[in-house]
Amino acid sequence: MLEPFPTRADRTACASIPTPAVELRDLSVFAGGRAILSDVDLAVAPGEILCLLGPSGVGKSTLLKCINRLIDLEPGLDVRGEVLIEGEPVYRPEVDPDLLRSRVGMLFQQPVIFPASILDNVVFGLRHGASRTPRRELPGRAERALREVGLWREVRDRLDEPATTLSVGQQQRLCLARTLALEPHIILMDEPTSALDPRSARTIEELALALKGPRTLILVTHDPEQARRVADRAACVTPGPGGAGAVTACEACDDLLRDGRLEELLEGVIA
Repeated sequence: MLEPFPTRADRTACASIPTPAVELRDLSVFAGGRAILSDVDLAVAPGEILCLLGPSGVGKSTLLKCINRLIDLEPGLDVRGEVLIEGEPVYRPEVDPDLLRSRVGMLFQQPVIFPASILDNVVFGLRHGASRTPRRELPGRAERALREVGLWREVRDRLDEPATTLSVGQQQRLCLARTLALEPHIILMDEPTSALDPRSARTIEELALALKGPRTLILVTHDPEQARRVADRAACVTPGPGGAGAVTACEACDDLLRDGRLEELLEGVIA
């Protein structure tokens, strides 16, 4: 059992969850002398879906990449502050980023498909990640992941076919299956439905709702109605002084979206 984190009265409500799955403390990101994110404090409760809402270019995707240290792969960026996963600081030198990314998976805007078979795409992380899975376990792990995203019946007789033969919606579910095969505790979703047709987008939303509970999800979206459909809480990320992104509100999703409150936050009416 994790010890409760100390609460700090000057933090937002999102930073006072006693035992967060994810916690950001004074997180800032700089590119040269320019701040991309500034003093972000955020906490995500285990098993919930938190949506990040805000205008384009305000640093929402950068925030996600800080959580699983994909930001390390972008040269010239300086990350300051703390990121804790289940109470553990992830920027300590002894932390293996590959192991971290197996615990904290990510789904991107566009499906990231490798030039390989459907099966090879699902088990890619199991074969090449930080913890290699024995070959005999791969088919079972792949089937479980494909069943969880509702793809098994659609692809079970064509596992050796190229993944590029799938529709875009199927490809996005395949990417989610690849993430789930690693059994992550946390899943980050960066506008995962923006490239999809409405039916495929709704399927991803339904999967997000099915996945929460055993897993914690953080989802970036530009669609307030999508946030209303799937999120327990929503955080508003807006540009502060100099254009750096900052979390200006974090509330139950219905509270943030009622009576034009989100629009006021985005327009800077409410500090």
